[in-house]
Amino acid sequence: MHHIKRSALDQVYSVVPTLELRMWFDTLVEPIHGQLITLNKLVLTLIQTRDLLLPRLISGEIDVTDLDIQVPEELSQ
Repeated sequence: MHHIKRSALDQVYSVVPTLELRMWFDTLVEPIHGQLITLNKLVLTLIQTRDLLLPRLISGEIDVTDLDIQVPEELSQ
């Protein structure tokens, strides 16, 4: 940031957690972060699948009349 002078930064204090606390946090967050990455990849795959299938379903190119699709009653109205 060009408008902040270096001398002003010398007056700023911040709290830095201990190494032990950072490692504990990483242990907790790492599996969640990995899950987010996996879920994001799945979402992208689902988006691509939808974009591929939807035009074919709407145009009738793919026939679904013989499929046993159960739609909840509140959605079928």
